[in-house]
Amino acid sequence: MTRHFDQQAPAVKVVVLLCTALNEVGGTSRHMAQIYRGLDRSRVRPVIVFSSLQEDALRVFFIKEGCAAEDIRVIPHVTRCFCGAFMGLRRAWHELKPDIVHSFFLHSDILAWAATLGRSSVVRISSVEGKFLWDRVNGVGGFKQACYRFLNWMIRKSFFRTVAVSMELGQEVVAAGADPRKVLVIPLGIACCDARALRPRPEEGDVVVGCLSRFVPDKGMDLLFEAAAAALPATPRLSFLLASSDNDVQSLKALAAKSGVRDGAVFCGWVSDLTDFFNRIDIFVMPSRREGCPIALIEAMVHQKPAVVFDVAGVREIALNEKNALVVPAFDTVAFAQAIGRLASDSGLRTALGARARVDAMARYSIGREIQQLEAVYEQAGKV
Repeated sequence: MTRHFDQQAPAVKVVVLLCTALNEVGGTSRHMAQIYRGLDRSRVRPVIVFSSLQEDALRVFFIKEGCAAEDIRVIPHVTRCFCGAFMGLRRAWHELKPDIVHSFFLHSDILAWAATLGRSSVVRISSVEGKFLWDRVNGVGGFKQACYRFLNWMIRKSFFRTVAVSMELGQEVVAAGADPRKVLVIPLGIACCDARALRPRPEEGDVVVGCLSRFVPDKGMDLLFEAAAAALPATPRLSFLLASSDNDVQSLKALAAKSGVRDGAVFCGWVSDLTDFFNRIDIFVMPSRREGCPIALIEAMVHQKPAVVFDVAGVREIALNEKNALVVPAFDTVAFAQAIGRLASDSGLRTALGARARVDAMARYSIGREIQQLEAVYEQAGKV
């Protein structure tokens, strides 16, 4: 049967969700999948375009997360061939004819800008979810820093909006030269787990401290092992459950052995069932040196877990000391260990902080709220 469409109905916009530095499954890939699932298909057709050194694993992940195979495109990785990545994007634009390119991270912004030159009908939107301009913590030296700053200054004015996931990142974007009128702050959202899926931990047995993180300098896993080395001897019945990408497990084990805490830690690699992971722990820890808007912390809060974190950018906007978490001075591993010990010895405090954390996260960080705000940006972009 032929279907006839109302000519007055608004056209469905093709929105490309682009990340050219998606080198492993993590917070950004989860976030892109959530945006893909949440967008109103009567208004938007989302397509995920990415490059990765682990492209097969990422493709499988997106499909498992509910992304249709026909809505996934993989382009060559830029470190293997910049021209290949550039031409891959140009071919994607020719095939998909996007109305909006929504890129994630400066690396993707640069390629999105270059690959859409000459396409005046394409509106560019950028999402900033981590450190905006790479620096020595990311392993980027002074010359590259200067290059990235110049490229950012050159391309930023061509973006309709830059979406920052925290106030501090928004301020960083403006300080780097962006027009403040074009910078929006939209905190990340997550899908809330059903309270019936939460399982109380038994009082007997070890108090389990969990961490869900990649092994990169920003995430501060070296700081966690310093704190663990101080906490384990001082706190009986304490153990650590560490989830990471499968590729990080051996590096984490070596770091744990160097810190003298390997016997007190279990390494479980990548976890696909977050609720199962959080049901296995009593305390969540995030030793990050900085964050954008940390999904893992919000997930822990939604799963009713008390957290110990450092007072650093991106984290302090979410974690409120003594209200929904324990926040200690940045990089003070002794204070971090003491906070772990305090929670481990006080089940009442764990319960109270966890309950307040869930209420707070559900109110402030729902995926529905984020999708609604993004759709409003897409709608405005269509009127440019």
